[in-house]
Amino acid sequence: MIIGHIYINGQIGTYNDVKGVELQDIILQVESQKEAEGFHVHINSPGGDVDTGRLIASYISKLENTITIAENMCGSIATEIHLSVPVQNRKIIEGSKYFIHNPFINGVTGNAKQLNIAADHVKKYEKEILSMYVSKTTADKASLEGLMEAETSLTDEQAKTLGFVSEVLPKTELKAVAFYKEKVNKTIDINKELKDMKTSLITEIKGIVKAAFTPEGDKKVKGAMVVTDNGELSYASEGALPEVGEVVSIGEEFAPEGDYPLTDGTVIKVGAEGLVSEIVVVEEEETVEALKAKIEAMETSHKEKEEEMLATFKTEVEEKVNEVKALVGSSFKIKAEKKVFNKKKTEAPKETMKEKVEARRKELADKKA
Repeated sequence: MIIGHIYINGQIGTYNDVKGVELQDIILQVESQKEAEGFHVHINSPGGDVDTGRLIASYISKLENTITIAENMCGSIATEIHLSVPVQNRKIIEGSKYFIHNPFINGVTGNAKQLNIAADHVKKYEKEILSMYVSKTTADKASLEGLMEAETSLTDEQAKTLGFVSEVLPKTELKAVAFYKEKVNKTIDINKELKDMKTSLITEIKGIVKAAFTPEGDKKVKGAMVVTDNGELSYASEGALPEVGEVVSIGEEFAPEGDYPLTDGTVIKVGAEGLVSEIVVVEEEETVEALKAKIEAMETSHKEKEEEMLATFKTEVEEKVNEVKALVGSSFKIKAEKKVFNKKKTEAPKETMKEKVEARRKELADKKA
């Protein structure tokens, strides 16, 4: 198995104008050793910022085949990083100091109310760290409370007895440290550009840590998905689009490097390892022009439909009129025109009674003769 090495040396987190070990420093060391199938995490730190320490602890707990090694000094929040792996994977170098204590805030001033607020804030961390120690070691709660209150420094064997570690390693194993540390530092200098890209992963890791300390009843599944021309991109945040620097995936794998256009013209640009490098949104002018074109197209379509409906209506009216005409014509007959004759030209003159008598006499006379 190829083993990679991660080094946590000195103060954890940057504060009081002192540069400390940040989450991105750990991520860079991991990314520079892609061939590694497991990691040895070398811790030589008195502790530092609680939130930063928890981010690092959460990140390391997700790495496969990881062994944490306390070297020379491991105290305060650095112990939470050391305890982030199963007990069988926790080691300590012979002669190293392992100390635990209640958390405190440096340089706190203010009135009674402000100090009480600060005290409550610290008390919350104290309870969480105590709970973590109880779950990660074999010591009981009462014993751990006493050790933390007394700000106890444990020897390597005491740390093993109380279940903080499973094995004490001889100092000879430190021979490889100088070589690997020098190698890692050189790699970080070479990969300065990569460091800038990884910084944004802090937000994502914070979400993981917050979920880990949220009661089961309050936990909710978060995340979002956006449909693109090249597949469905899933991401941890809940916005309409992923954030620049956020990791996006397709299924269970990091999204391949390339452009992912949306139907509205927006393009999500994805770089190496699924990191969103840029989101190109359609310019406002283009959007207005597109809307104008759409409105014009709708008006043209509406006008065409209106003309089509009018033509259809006219045709239907004409057909109805013809039907009515046909129905009326089937029962309507034009009366024959009366012919008027000129009486003077066509009517025979009527005989008078005298003429009729004379004609009858003449007819009888002719018969006697």
